[in-house]
Amino acid sequence: MNKCLFLISVSILGMSCNGLLDKSKDPNLVAEAYGKKLYIQEIVSGIGNFNNPIDSQIAATRFIDEWLIDLILFEEAQKKLKDKKRIQKLIQDYERSLYISELENRIVKNLLDTVVAQEAIDTFYLKHSEDFKLSEPIVRLLLIRLDSVRDTSTLKNLWTTEDLPALKIYVEKSQGLAFLDPQEWQYISDLRSISPESLFAKISLNRPGEYALEQNDQHFYLKVLEIIDQNDLPPMEFVKERIKLRILQDRIKALLKSHKSELFNEKIQSKEIKIYGNKNN
Repeated sequence: MNKCLFLISVSILGMSCNGLLDKSKDPNLVAEAYGKKLYIQEIVSGIGNFNNPIDSQIAATRFIDEWLIDLILFEEAQKKLKDKKRIQKLIQDYERSLYISELENRIVKNLLDTVVAQEAIDTFYLKHSEDFKLSEPIVRLLLIRLDSVRDTSTLKNLWTTEDLPALKIYVEKSQGLAFLDPQEWQYISDLRSISPESLFAKISLNRPGEYALEQNDQHFYLKVLEIIDQNDLPPMEFVKERIKLRILQDRIKALLKSHKSELFNEKIQSKEIKIYGNKNN
């Protein structure tokens, strides 16, 4: 018996001894309702691993309660809901949509070309550039935050010379925070979320700049390298992943449309489906 199964068994035994569960001839049977039975193994599979009996008992109790209430609600619904045909229609529609969805997923998985060339990305960007206008400014920046005691002459030299690899190592060893990719763009709201308000208030959105702040025994150093204003077009690299997703979504639509058309014509030719003309003509 594995550790989790042992803990669950201990938990179930504890609940049984406390009178929460009826005794059963089958030691693995935990609960029963309306002809359905719940066994320990099902609980183990449903709740995962725990390191102590208390946690496992809490999780097991919750699982049992939810299992029982589902059966109670289902039983009550069958008694009180009279429109059985409507329910069956919903079940059939849902089942059909699941089958179709699974088939479409298989078609996409097997036939979709997922390679998106840079030329296709560039073309899409030029054609749909208006779709990518910014809702807020974006910035390229360098930012570090670390404890004041780590703000040494070594750090200042690395920051001034922009020795980014060495600076990254220094900040990591100091258990600080670093954004040191000069090619990565950030929304201005992201910068605001990681900056003290007094530092953010200093930032000019009209031009690049350099800023520093000491607050609560922490030092912040910030260089704003470039700003692109709201409603302007972002660099293509900033929206590259969105463009790739859009291209793939268009390919999926085209692929499924083509496959459906081919399948439709195939079934017409094989006479598996028939379309009858208007008999009034």
